[in-house]
Amino acid sequence: MSDNETGSRKTPRGSENSRLTSGEASRGVKGTRVVPAVVQVADYAAEAFNFSVARSFMMNFVVRGCTIHIWHFDHESPLQSEGFDFIEELPTFLLLLFILQRLPPAGWGFIPELDKRRIIFETSGRPMEFVPDEKNAMIHSHYGLSGRCTQVLKGTVGGQVAVMKVSHPEISRPPEQAVIDVARKRCEYVGSDADDALKCLPEVLCSRDLEEFRTDYIRKKLSVKGRPNATRIPRAIVFLFYEPITSRTKDMPTFFIDYRKIMLARAILWLLGVEHGDISEANLRFCTETSWPKLCDWDLSHFTGEPRPAGFSNTGTLIFMANDLLTRQGREGAVTRVYRHDVESLFLVLIWILARFRDGKLLQVLPREFEVWKQESWHMIVAERAGAIQQLEDDMARRAEIFSGIDEPLQVNSWFLGRPFDMASADISFLKAKRRFTPEKEAELQETLKHYNSLDFIEEVFKEVFFDGSQEREKAFALLRDRSSFDAAIKGCPAPRSCHNLN
Repeated sequence: MSDNETGSRKTPRGSENSRLTSGEASRGVKGTRVVPAVVQVADYAAEAFNFSVARSFMMNFVVRGCTIHIWHFDHESPLQSEGFDFIEELPTFLLLLFILQRLPPAGWGFIPELDKRRIIFETSGRPMEFVPDEKNAMIHSHYGLSGRCTQVLKGTVGGQVAVMKVSHPEISRPPEQAVIDVARKRCEYVGSDADDALKCLPEVLCSRDLEEFRTDYIRKKLSVKGRPNATRIPRAIVFLFYEPITSRTKDMPTFFIDYRKIMLARAILWLLGVEHGDISEANLRFCTETSWPKLCDWDLSHFTGEPRPAGFSNTGTLIFMANDLLTRQGREGAVTRVYRHDVESLFLVLIWILARFRDGKLLQVLPREFEVWKQESWHMIVAERAGAIQQLEDDMARRAEIFSGIDEPLQVNSWFLGRPFDMASADISFLKAKRRFTPEKEAELQETLKHYNSLDFIEEVFKEVFFDGSQEREKAFALLRDRSSFDAAIKGCPAPRSCHNLN
């Protein structure tokens, strides 16, 4: 139950029927492994969180002999009481039962404001009302105990189709709405040169933080010390609903046009000091009203040069994270995320979509070379993904088979978009080999490393044939020639701060 795997990882699980019931586990049914009681109650808590957006924490009890332990599970870390003998200390046990009988729903971890058919958000204008769909409202859920545990409901606001995202971020992170607002202000400050990025920002309708359900409240009452600034808070935010970017594969040439727009928008936002931090298939969307792609899910974003949040590790959807970040040092935050890492994620998402979607729909038979990316640990993801990509690099016939239905030039151009990252990785590995160099060669290699980790790498990406004949290449090169307006925007629109007391 550690919080090491920070990010949007979806861990495959067996079906409900494949898991033992508590009775089977306690009896040790033949052919099954006896599940420890603590694991069982942790599973119950994870299921409770997975089932409802309105659950902030869960209490459970473990009895060993005559000793009862109280377990409190929330999104920061589990807490366990010392335990007491409920026979020898019968008055204490009766007092516990008396208290439990009188707890209101909030005392059991239910968030009243979110446990309604109509969820009200106070705004500067008038209150907004989010109404979840009566059927199939939950369009994304998360099974787990630690981390953000993001869940998404589909519904309406004032007749518009919208989604409400409920997550549990660390309070040391600025609110997602504040991040998007600053990104928008910086784009507007620059003007027309940043229009491509401005159009890719999602529209926030309303948001709220549930302050009374911060995870540090119980810890302060119990005098339990947590990690500095690791407190989490339930946060609900409502956006307009956008179609998944995969829906654009109905027309592949149009999909590629949209994807180039996304890649230019990401470059512009990096020039503006806004690092998205979680590139994935699910976070790339499309607005049917404006016919423009959207970059969603900004609550893991970072502003260049600002202090990192508490418990920092490089966040993201693991199967799409850059190789440099899927290392021991990268997972612990010792590797600084740079533009090259985000655009490598965009490349991985691109070939993932091209291999798995046709005509806007997921293929019935999915290529095994991409299915093997889905692993439970980052170690295995790196190994399987690298092996699969190398296999397809060597087997052009198999690669053509997987990408069949896509014009051959688009296939080739998309695949070789990964070339800058391969070259960078090879050069960086060579530099880190610590061979003896002449001072001149050492200086040259250090300059190369600096180039790969800087925004100058934008030029390397947009030189690729994927951008041949596109407006995006011309715009990217023009922006790199004069960055003064971007630097001015960063100074003129400071990064947001957490709106919560961190002490």
